[in-house]
Amino acid sequence: MTQQHGRRYEHSLSAELTEATTRDVWLSTVGYSGNSAIGSSDIVVAVAPEAQRRGQNGLYLIEAKKRQAATGKRCSYVFGGSEDDETGVEELLRFINGTPDWATPVVVISFDHRAPIVLDARLLATWLVTSGEVDTATFAEVKDVRASEAERALLEALSPRTTPSDNISMVKPATDELDSAQVSPPEGEVVAKELRLPMDRDPFGDVDTGGVPADD
Repeated sequence: MTQQHGRRYEHSLSAELTEATTRDVWLSTVGYSGNSAIGSSDIVVAVAPEAQRRGQNGLYLIEAKKRQAATGKRCSYVFGGSEDDETGVEELLRFINGTPDWATPVVVISFDHRAPIVLDARLLATWLVTSGEVDTATFAEVKDVRASEAERALLEALSPRTTPSDNISMVKPATDELDSAQVSPPEGEVVAKELRLPMDRDPFGDVDTGGVPADD
């Protein structure tokens, strides 16, 4: 996957997110520009304060990954480093550290012919530590985020591992573990739903979800 293809996917996802959400959501694609918080991500999403759900911080920094692999096979570079001599583990850590405490670092992974995967980047870091793929010192300053039952099942299907060169690899799930893109709503709608962004239409239930406070 070339840098040009990656940027094309970022802009495509940004356009779909814009289409899926209400005017209470502002978002923009960004490029790397030093070690600032925004420069560490691909897409910035902000939710107007009056439209935020209960417990929602209102700012998401998204790292978008478009990857290819055969079903059940491992992609060795889901995180492969965005800078010269940077490893995938270092890229993940830079992304998390570049996100302020009052925002959420989100990883969106899109395997070919599959619905997008939406994960809190800190959850991925926690999983790598608890599974023994990296030592605790690597992500010592990262907030420990525990997986829900659904997230645990997804992570088990993805089976994140580190490679000998410290990149992060994952398995492309089968369609009984992750919906096919053909039966899933558009990627922007899936991501918006997972992030609980205000939407005119719920793609999974066809109800208005714009600005409705969450119960949790």
